[in-house]
Amino acid sequence: MKKLRFILPLLSFASLNVLNAQTQHGNNLNTLLAKDTSVLTGKLPNGLTYYIQPNAKPGKKVELRLVVNAGSILENNNQQGLAHFMEHMEFNGLKHFPKNKLVDYLEKIGVGFGSDLNANTMFDRTYYILPIPTDNPTNLPTGMQILRDWADGAQISDAEVKAERNVILEELKMRNRNASMRMMNKYLKNLLNNSRYADRLPSGLDSIVANANPQLIRDFYHSWYRPDLMAVIIVGDISKQKGLALVKQYFSSLKAPNNEKKRTFYDVLPYTKDDAQIVTDKEATRYNINISFPATQKDTTRNLGDIKQDLIKDIFSTCLNKRLNLLAQKPNPSFGYASVDLDGSISGFAIQQKNTEIDIAPNKDIKTSIDSAMYAILQVKNYGLTEKEIQIVKNDILSQYENAYNERAKQYSASYTDAYAADFMGGEQPVGISNLYQYIKELLPTITTQDINSFAKTNLINSPNTYTLLTAPDSGNLVLPDSVQLKNWVNEAEAQKVNPYVAADFSDKLISNLPAAGTIVKEEKDAKLKTTTFTLSNKVMVTVLPTTYQNDQILMSGSKPGGSNDLPASENFNATFLTMLSGIMGYGNFTPTQLNDYLAGKNVSVSPNLGDNVMGVSGSSSVKDLNTLMQLTYLTLTSPRRDTSLLDNFKDRVNQILPNQSKDPDVLFSDSVNNFYYHRSPFAPIVLPTVAQINALNADTLVHLYKSLFSTVDGMHFYFVGNVNIDSLKPLLCQYIATLPTDGKIGSLYADNHLRPIEGTHRLDFYKGENQKSNISDKYYGNIKFADDANLKADLLGQILTIKVTEILREKLGYIYSGNVSAGMSQYPYSNYSLEANLPCDPKNVDNILKAYDGILNDMKTNGPSDVDLAKVKKTTLEGFKDQQTSNGYWLSVIKATTFFDKNLDWLLKYPKEVEKVTKEDIKKIAQLLIANNHFTSISYPDKK
Repeated sequence: MKKLRFILPLLSFASLNVLNAQTQHGNNLNTLLAKDTSVLTGKLPNGLTYYIQPNAKPGKKVELRLVVNAGSILENNNQQGLAHFMEHMEFNGLKHFPKNKLVDYLEKIGVGFGSDLNANTMFDRTYYILPIPTDNPTNLPTGMQILRDWADGAQISDAEVKAERNVILEELKMRNRNASMRMMNKYLKNLLNNSRYADRLPSGLDSIVANANPQLIRDFYHSWYRPDLMAVIIVGDISKQKGLALVKQYFSSLKAPNNEKKRTFYDVLPYTKDDAQIVTDKEATRYNINISFPATQKDTTRNLGDIKQDLIKDIFSTCLNKRLNLLAQKPNPSFGYASVDLDGSISGFAIQQKNTEIDIAPNKDIKTSIDSAMYAILQVKNYGLTEKEIQIVKNDILSQYENAYNERAKQYSASYTDAYAADFMGGEQPVGISNLYQYIKELLPTITTQDINSFAKTNLINSPNTYTLLTAPDSGNLVLPDSVQLKNWVNEAEAQKVNPYVAADFSDKLISNLPAAGTIVKEEKDAKLKTTTFTLSNKVMVTVLPTTYQNDQILMSGSKPGGSNDLPASENFNATFLTMLSGIMGYGNFTPTQLNDYLAGKNVSVSPNLGDNVMGVSGSSSVKDLNTLMQLTYLTLTSPRRDTSLLDNFKDRVNQILPNQSKDPDVLFSDSVNNFYYHRSPFAPIVLPTVAQINALNADTLVHLYKSLFSTVDGMHFYFVGNVNIDSLKPLLCQYIATLPTDGKIGSLYADNHLRPIEGTHRLDFYKGENQKSNISDKYYGNIKFADDANLKADLLGQILTIKVTEILREKLGYIYSGNVSAGMSQYPYSNYSLEANLPCDPKNVDNILKAYDGILNDMKTNGPSDVDLAKVKKTTLEGFKDQQTSNGYWLSVIKATTFFDKNLDWLLKYPKEVEKVTKEDIKKIAQLLIANNHFTSISYPDKK
C-alpha cells in the first residue's frame, strides 16, 4: 500500500525523534517498522531493485514501471536538457522495437500513447509508465522486454535525434514559456542558494536541445542507466513467483558499465544571511509573498518514533493552516490567502532536503498582509493550539486511514506504483496500509496538546536567515517595496507582540428541527440491473444498486429536470457562480470552516450542481457515515446560508486578482474566442467576469435564487450505488428524502434559451503576449439527430484523428509536441455535435499545420481509417471500458442514464459488441457527416512586432 505521505497528502514523514512513550503495540518507539508482506521486494545480484505485488483490480492488467535513479541533476554542462531528451529517445527506436514500432505495438494491444504509456524526467529521477493488458499471454513478456530495452536497448540513432529535436523544443515552448517561468529564472538561484539544482532544470537549455549531440545523449544513457540505479515495479494480475521469474529472466543479464561514475546527491546550503527579492513580469496575474527558511536534511522513516513525530508535525501544520484560512475568510481580510508548509519548495528540487516556507497572497497592502499572517503564526508559536483544534484534525486523520484500510483489497494497481518508486528513491521499505493503520490507531491517542505545542515552539520561525520573495505584475494596484523594505517588513513582523487566540464556537447539530418522517409508497425491482426503486410519499424516486466494487464507498446523486436554461439572461452571471458561492457562504448554521470541523472524523461530502438542463446534488460517504450523508444532503438542499461578510470577502479577493487577468494572454484568448463564438450573447458562458459583475453580487439575491432552484424536489430522482444496505437505508430515506418539500412544478430537460454558436465559416486570429507560441483550435459543429451509436462512432473518429495528428504533425513533420482531436454529440437542450482539434505550436508553423490537418480530414472523408488505426482505437476503448466496469461511478452513470435520461439499457449493456461492429465505412460516413456545416478556427499568436 502507498506509504503515509502518499496515501494521504495530509501526512508526510519528518525527522527522526525517538520518544520514550510506550504504545498499545507493546513496543518502544525505537521499534523498527514492520515490512509489508503483500509486496515482494529485493535486489538482483547486479544491484537492480524490484517490487512485485499481486493485485486484483482491474482484472487482466499489470502495471509495469521502470524507475531510474538519475535525472537532470547529473547532466554535464554540455548535456543540459539531454536527460529529458534521452527519455524521448526511449520511444524512438529500441533494440526490439526500431523507430516508432514501440508506440505502434502498444496501441494495437490497447495502450494509448500519452494517456496510458508515458514517462517523465525530474532532477533526480526518470520514470517510465507502462500498463499492460494480460488478456493475451504474450503481452506481459513483451512488456518486460520493453522495460529491458528501456534499460539498455535504446538505439539513439543520429537520424532519430535530429527528428526529435523540434518535438522537444515544441514541448518546452508549450510548458515553460510563460510569466511564471520567466520570473522563476530570475529568482531560482537565490531561492536555492546557488545550488546546482538552479542550473539543472529538466527542460535544460534550448541551445543544447536544438543542436543535441547524439553522442552526448548516449554518454548520459550509458553512464546512468545501469542496474544499481534502477527499480522494476510490477503490480497487478500476476503472482509474486511469476513476477520474480520475469524480473530474473529479463534483467539478470543487465550489466553495469565499466568505470561507472559515482552517483552524487546535491544539496541546497542553508541561508547564511537575510535576503529579499522582488520579481515582476508584465504578464503576471497575481501577487505572492514567499518566506523561505533554510534547508535541512530529510530523515528516512525507520521506526514508530518517526511516525509519531511525523503525525505531530502534520497535526500541527494542518491546525495552523486552518487558523490562517479562518483569518482569510473574515470581513475585509488583510490577506487573500496564507499557509505554512513544513516541506516547502526546496523539497521539490533537492531530493534529500526540506525547508519551511510561508506563502502569503497580499490583499490591498503588502506590509499589512505580512504583519497579519505573521501575527497568526506567532500566536501559535507563543501560545499554542487548543485541544479542540488538535482533536478535530486527529479525528480526520484516523477517519482517512480507516477508509484506506477498509479499501485495501479494492485499490487499483496504478495506485501502488508511485509509492514504490518513492520508496526506491528514498531508500525506504514499503510498510503497507495494514501496518500503518495499526500504528496510527495506537499512536494518535498518545499525542498530547503539549507534544504539538512543543513542536510549534521549536519549528516555527526558527532561523534569523530567510529568503523572502515577492512576485508581482510589473504594473498593478499594489505599491511594491524595494528589497530592503521587504526584508525589514518581514523582520518587523517576526518581532511583533501578540495576544492569545480566542476560538469561536459553533453548533453541535447539522439539522436543528426535522419534520415528521415520510413514507415509502412503492417498491420495484429491476432484475436486469439488480436495482431497487422506491417511490416516496413526496413523489421523489430513489434507485439503489448495492455493489461490492469498493468496501467502504457509497455514491449518491440526485437529479431533477431544469437548470440555468430556465432562467432569464439577467440571471446568467448569478447562475454561473451560484453553487460555488453557496459553498463559500455555507449551509444552515455553519460557515464552510465550521462545517468542515463538524464533519471531522467522517468520510462524507455533498455538493449541489446546476447544469443547463439538469440540477441536483451529489455526494459520497463511507458505510458508517451514511446517516451523515443523508443529513448533509437535506441541509444542502434546504438551508443555504446568507453571509454578507463571507461574500464581501470573496468579492475583495476576486477584485484583487481580476484586473491582472487581462494581462494573461491565454485567459484573454479564451475570452475573445468565447465572445466571438457565441456572438456576445447574454447567455454565453462567462470566461472573464468584470469588476462590475463581481461587485453586483448580492447575498439576498443569491440565497433567493438558490432556494427557487433547489429547495423543492419535484421530479427529483436519487441514486445510491455502493456498499449500501437497503434495510438500513429505508428509514433514512423516509426521514431525509421523503421530507424534502415540493411545489408541484417540474422543470424540463429540453428548456432551451436558444444559445447557439455563430454559423458559417470563420477564422479568428488573436495577438497577445511575448511568448513565441501559438494555439490552434479548429472546430466543426452543427445540428444533428442524436443517437448512441452515432455518438460512439464520433468518439472513435476523434481517437483515430488523434493518432493521425500524432503520426503526421508530430512524428513525421515535427511541428507539435502534442495535439488531440475530440468528437461527440449532445442531446440536451437540442441535438448537436462538435469535432475539435487543439494543436499548440510555434507561430511560424501555423499555416503549415492547418494545411496538413486539412489533408488529414479530407483523407478521412475520402478513404476512411486504416484497418490498423480502427483496430487500435477499438482495443483502447474496450480496455478503458473493462476498467470502468468495476467502479461504482460507472454503474451510477448507467442506472442514471437509463432511468433519468431514458437511454437504451440493452445498448449500454452490449456496449463492447457495439464497439466491435463499427466498420471503416461507418467511420468514413461519420467523418463526412461531421466535417461539414459550421467551421470555426481560432489561433493565438504573440504580439505583432
